[in-house]
Amino acid sequence: MAIIVTHTKDLDGIASAAIFLRENPGAQVILADYDDEYVNAVERDARPGVGETVVIADIGCNKKNLSRWASLVSGWKSRGARVLWLDHHAWDEECLGAIKDVDILTHDTEGKCAAEVVLEYVGRAADPVESRLAELAHDSDFNLRREPLAVMLSKLISYYHYLGGQRGDQLKLRLIDALSRGVLWTVEMDIQVKEYDGILKHDYDVLLRSRVREVNGYRVVVGLRGAYSGTDAANIVQEKIGGDIVIMVSGRGHLSIRSEREDVNTKVIGEAFGGGGHLRHAAGGSIEDVFPNPTEEQLDEIADYIAGRLSEVLRGPAAGAQGGQGASGETFNSSSPGRGHDKRLVLVKVFRISSFTDPETGASGKQVELVGVRSHPPGIMGIPREEAAMISSLMSQLQSWGLLPPLRELGIPKMVLYLTEDEYEMLGIRFEVNDVYELEFRDGRISLRKATESSSHR
Repeated sequence: MAIIVTHTKDLDGIASAAIFLRENPGAQVILADYDDEYVNAVERDARPGVGETVVIADIGCNKKNLSRWASLVSGWKSRGARVLWLDHHAWDEECLGAIKDVDILTHDTEGKCAAEVVLEYVGRAADPVESRLAELAHDSDFNLRREPLAVMLSKLISYYHYLGGQRGDQLKLRLIDALSRGVLWTVEMDIQVKEYDGILKHDYDVLLRSRVREVNGYRVVVGLRGAYSGTDAANIVQEKIGGDIVIMVSGRGHLSIRSEREDVNTKVIGEAFGGGGHLRHAAGGSIEDVFPNPTEEQLDEIADYIAGRLSEVLRGPAAGAQGGQGASGETFNSSSPGRGHDKRLVLVKVFRISSFTDPETGASGKQVELVGVRSHPPGIMGIPREEAAMISSLMSQLQSWGLLPPLRELGIPKMVLYLTEDEYEMLGIRFEVNDVYELEFRDGRISLRKATESSSHR
């Protein structure tokens, strides 16, 4: 029997398993993460026979249990199994040296999520269901939020993970089976998302009471994510509070680490807390050994502890002057954006590029129209947001099948540039329609730079 060991917490891992199951009906699906209990389950349940295939999907290298994974792989190979480790996270030399017995190992896949790698190696790109699952996983894993259906599926998986235990795992396995059969959304799923929304209302206020610490010149925000996924919680905190590094703590002491700064190595931060992740933008870790059941009453203590650990690994622009110590703490107040954060960053998209002629000089130039990019799925007038997202996702599905023409997304006008040919050349930006840029307002200046995939549509 074919086996897939896949990441349990997000759409990337779930979609990876669905693609594999579609190609291998009846395959064994084992949900996994980086905690010891999950590794124990893999050791107990994964028993491949001679000639059978084992795929590990969306599981990065975690040095805390690296030797156990290496032993697992060696054991499977000794039984005559074929082993493929299809990952997209960053791996260093220590990890690569330990995991040597696999038939195929992928890592550091530029611009690809795990489901796209699984599709490439064990799936069929020509299959519309498999390719659609990979698209949705990409949108979710890179936090693009362009696909309403990806947003809804991610929320559904977060709800199942929040439920936890056997019930949560059974619901995830049912979802994997449904997705593998091309059933991407049902009325039951819609009801479950509404149940989850009711739970999130309380936890939203807790997010707004996140704590802020200054560490080596970086603004670090630490909060309790409650029932939210790490990504959704970080998005809300980034929008409402703003920070260079956002760390969301789960009820079990697990950390979701997010940063949009290019000079922040999130993988190193994750490793400092016994985890790992991507070199940029996203990682995970744990403080479970110190705070096994974090509460809001402990939040200042938690924030101070995290700031102290970060001071050992962060080397920011002010590291030499501040000596690596976390500075004074803040509790966010919605009327006060916080010390040292006098800037505004918005995402804009190139809506139209046209030519114009100066009526006085006759010189030709370009007119570039920039519109705002929504950070959440667009609503539909008069319809609540969740119902609007469902309608949008169904329309998106029908468009992907060619049954509806694509609809042009409307945006709020932000800026129109009238540039002569000389000015356009001096600017040094080659605008293309639908390109996304970060428009920053700071200290009396406006700056424009190309958005990264992780910051687009956050």
